[in-house]
Amino acid sequence: MYALVDCNNFYVSCERVFNPALERKPVVVLSNNDGCIIARSNEAKSLGIPMGAPMFKYKDLLLKNNVMIYSSNYTLYGDMSSRVMNCLKHFTPEVEVYSIDEAFLCIKGINGDPLFKEMQKIKSFVFQWTGIPVSIGIAKTKTLAKLANRIAKKKTKDGIYIISNNHTELEYILKNIRVEDIWGISKKWGARLHSLGIFTGLQLKQSDPRKIKQCLSVVGERIVRELTGVSCIPLEVTQPRKSIMVSRSFGSMISDIDNLKEAISNHVVVAASKLRSQSSLCNSICIFIQTNRFHIQEPQYKTAKEILFSEPTQNTLELLKASDKALKLIYKPKFRYHKAGVILSQLIVKTDNKMISVKAEEQFSIQTDLFSSTFTNKKKQYRRDKFIDAIDGINSKLGKGSVIYGAQGIQKKLKKTTDLKSDWQMKSYYRSPAYTTRWDELLKVS
Repeated sequence: MYALVDCNNFYVSCERVFNPALERKPVVVLSNNDGCIIARSNEAKSLGIPMGAPMFKYKDLLLKNNVMIYSSNYTLYGDMSSRVMNCLKHFTPEVEVYSIDEAFLCIKGINGDPLFKEMQKIKSFVFQWTGIPVSIGIAKTKTLAKLANRIAKKKTKDGIYIISNNHTELEYILKNIRVEDIWGISKKWGARLHSLGIFTGLQLKQSDPRKIKQCLSVVGERIVRELTGVSCIPLEVTQPRKSIMVSRSFGSMISDIDNLKEAISNHVVVAASKLRSQSSLCNSICIFIQTNRFHIQEPQYKTAKEILFSEPTQNTLELLKASDKALKLIYKPKFRYHKAGVILSQLIVKTDNKMISVKAEEQFSIQTDLFSSTFTNKKKQYRRDKFIDAIDGINSKLGKGSVIYGAQGIQKKLKKTTDLKSDWQMKSYYRSPAYTTRWDELLKVS
């Protein structure tokens, strides 16, 4: 059996943990640059506020109904997500973190009433230790568990639902769900299935898997078999990322290369930190910049540049040097840029002095560069690695950004203020404090 644990209105729930006054009040959380509504409390949903609604269109409705508005606080949400996932690992080591607010669990040896009681225990444990409410769906396959979670969230009082082996029950559930609402079926795939006369989950379950494979792909075939109760999508536990991308839209349009360099350098530092956290090295870095495609009256420009390394690296200084070189090759001063980002790819994981390709899962020995500093001066390279480790340690202990690289922009550090923002930084007028990751923003109780 598989269980899907899903945090209820996760971003809103995180805000409520540290501000109990928000309970039973309408709350919304906005996307980057306070553009769209990406999370809503049940009270906000009842006001008719749709998911993804532009903030400017619904601002009057929000103000009229005293809706509490918050900017995205990804540092807080990421930390709370880690706490929820650690709670789940108390019950089983087989946990697949599917997204920031969802996780699949593999449940073995528990059936009948004890299973329901075990789910109640998990739900209570997570709420007691984190304050985050969750819904749990249980079934024989991951696809059915996702469906069970949907029912648990919308149609049960206790937030737990188990799809049993009762054939009649399963047929009733699938008969009343559209194929587009099944996990893994996109709108495009839904349109293809409609052309075959398949509109409901039950019709998809009763179809020929080989025919669905021809229409969609092997993924579609697996979904059909999963609906029949045959597990085809295994649990993916602690899989390292195959690539790492960090990008953001700018708070204001920028044209000068110094602002662009500062933005990209900050993205590189974040990406490098993620790279080291999964014990990986990268063979290439790609930098991209683009204008705002919605400003059709302005000249448009979108480009990217990839830099290959002579040997894989996770050193932030080397990545910053490469990103600076790439930006100078693609930058054009006559455009106003809206977004920039960095992608680290061709990742490998180092284990027991061997390298394993994350993508191909092939083991091999690393080929070093004859003329690199690694070969000619190992002591110097060792000192640089220890330097990076020291910075990571300080930022982990004292808070993100306690120590920064010069390329990230030193104006805030020189003026000793957190209010000074660069043009590229996101707009976040309604952001709550980083309650769990910054010493100066810890919750104060009086």
